[in-house]
Amino acid sequence: MGRGERFLNFVLALILVLTSVLLMGVALLLYLPLRILRSFFRPRSALLASVALVLGAALWCVRQDRPTGRGPVLVEVPRGATASQVAEVLGERGLIRSRRFFLILSRLSRNEIKAGAYEVDGRWPTHRIFEELCMGKPYTVRVTIPEGLTLRQIAGILQRKVRTDSAALVSLATDSSFARSLGVPAPTLEGYLFPDTYRFPWRSSPEAVLRAMVESFHRAIPDTVWRGAEDLGITPHQVVILASIVEKEAMVNYERPIIASVFLRRLRLGYPLQSCATVLYAMGRHKAHLNERDLHFPSPYNTYLHSGLPPGPICNPGKASILAVLHPAEENYLYFVSKGDGTHIFSRSYREHLRAKRMVRRMTSGTFQR
Repeated sequence: MGRGERFLNFVLALILVLTSVLLMGVALLLYLPLRILRSFFRPRSALLASVALVLGAALWCVRQDRPTGRGPVLVEVPRGATASQVAEVLGERGLIRSRRFFLILSRLSRNEIKAGAYEVDGRWPTHRIFEELCMGKPYTVRVTIPEGLTLRQIAGILQRKVRTDSAALVSLATDSSFARSLGVPAPTLEGYLFPDTYRFPWRSSPEAVLRAMVESFHRAIPDTVWRGAEDLGITPHQVVILASIVEKEAMVNYERPIIASVFLRRLRLGYPLQSCATVLYAMGRHKAHLNERDLHFPSPYNTYLHSGLPPGPICNPGKASILAVLHPAEENYLYFVSKGDGTHIFSRSYREHLRAKRMVRRMTSGTFQR
C-alpha cells in the first residue's frame, strides 16, 4: 500500500469516527430523557463542544499537513537525533508548516526516524516527509567520472560531490593489500578506477566508492578481453599502463589504435616512448607546452629519460583506450606530433617526423612540440 493510500485511509477513518460520534450524540439527544442526559452532560453543550473540538483538531491536522511548496533540500539526520531536533531543522528549512504536528506524527507512529542524508521536498505533505525519514532510504548523488583523470583528481570530485574524505580515499587506494583484495595486480588502484556515471550515497565511505569503481572496471573489461595481451607479449597490467598513456595522448577516438601502435612498436624496438603525458604526470601539474628543461624532469615516470613503460598508470583510462592497446592499428609509425587541433601527424621515419615538426611550428608560432 502506497503512502497516499495510507493517508487517505487515515482521513476516511477519521471521518467515520467523527460521523459515529455525531450520530451517537444525536441518538442520545433524541431518545434519552432530559434528566438522564443532564446526569451525563452538565451542561448539554458539552457534547457539542467535544464534537467541535474533535472537528477542529481534525481540521488543524489537515491544514498543518499541507506542503509548504519549498523545493528539494538536502537534510542530514545525525545518529541519535530526536524527533524534536529533526522537526526543528525541517521547520528552519521551510519544509514543514508545524513542528508540533510533526511531533504528533512521531508519537503516534510505531516507526522511528533513521539517521542519514535525505533529499526532502517541501512539496510533499508532512506525513510523507515523516515516512521518508522513517524509511531510511539513503540520498544518492549522480557522479560522472570522465576518462583520463588521476586518482587524486577523482578523490577531489568525490569530496565535492559526495563528501567522501579525499585524503582517506587516496590513502586506501594506495594500500597494496587493499588493491590485492580487489583483484588488482598492482600496488595501487591508479588505472583501475573505471570512468563511468555512478550513483553514490551521500558521505559514502572511501572503501565503498573504490570497491564500486574497481568492480565496474572488472565488469567492463572481463577476463576474456585480456587474452589479447599475450599476443602482444605484455601483461594485463602493462596494457593498463599503456592505455593510460594513450588516453592522455589521444584526443579523437579514431587515433587511439594508431597511437597505441606507435608506442607498442617503440617498445619492441627498445625506443623510449617519449610521451609528454608521462612528464606532466611526473611534474604533477598541467602545462600547455613543455620546454627542453621539462623533458629532463627527474622521475621514473619520465619516458624521455627512461626506456620502457613507466612504473604504473598515469591516469584511469576508459574502455576505448584499453581496447586500442589490445587491438592496435596495423601501421609502421614511430613518431607523431600534435597539430594543435586534437589530431596528429604520424611519421614512419625521423626525417619525416622533423618535416612534420617544422610544419607544425609554422602553424603554432614556434612552440615546442614532440
